[in-house]
Amino acid sequence: ILICLALLLLNACGGLKKIWVGPFSNDQTNLDYRAFIDSMKANRLKYDWINLRAKISSNDPNIPQKNLGLNIRSRKDSIIWLSISAKGISGLRVLMSQDSIKIINKIEKKYWVYPFDSIQKFISFPINFENVEDLIVGNPFLLDPNYYTSINKDKFVQLIYNYPRFKNSLNIGGDNYKMAGMYLEDKVLNQSLLIKQSEYLKVKNQQIAQSRDIQIVRKDSLFFNLKINRIKLDEKTSF
Repeated sequence: ILICLALLLLNACGGLKKIWVGPFSNDQTNLDYRAFIDSMKANRLKYDWINLRAKISSNDPNIPQKNLGLNIRSRKDSIIWLSISAKGISGLRVLMSQDSIKIINKIEKKYWVYPFDSIQKFISFPINFENVEDLIVGNPFLLDPNYYTSINKDKFVQLIYNYPRFKNSLNIGGDNYKMAGMYLEDKVLNQSLLIKQSEYLKVKNQQIAQSRDIQIVRKDSLFFNLKINRIKLDEKTSF
């Protein structure tokens, strides 16, 4: 979703070198899949309300603003509100619900309403409202047991899912059951989405990754770093 919003705001995509090479390595040591998934689900970030602020930076030479401000407010399974700003000036606001996306470009004084599934036109990956919520808080997703192929342990525990169109490889921390990395490969369009997470912060006895490196690799590559600097959980907020 961060990639999608940045593309909407900046309309830019530059040629960058690959930051990572995937998929992640493993040593083929099989583990108990169901037991591990149960532990991972028990350690997912849980909330009814969330309010966070972050900075987005990019090494794309075609993006004029290298540091953007991001403000996200969300009520679980209901609504997501986002504001993207440059130099303290809010330029784009987005309101997402289960069935729609509403966008205001405050700089150009324009307004759009889209059905929610149109988000796939911008990022070309299958995504639903719950996936967006997971992306915001750093929870792993696309874990359909019907497409599960293997689980292996190396430095991290690696989960591998082979869908008809996509292959999803996730690195999960063996100590905190949090997603350290994700490599999603599109077999049809020859593109991939890579996410790395680090610097976990404890909030109300739960852990959330403060630093996210996100890259879409196509013919060119687009790379972003998200750095969260404030998080509030379960404090009611307005939208």
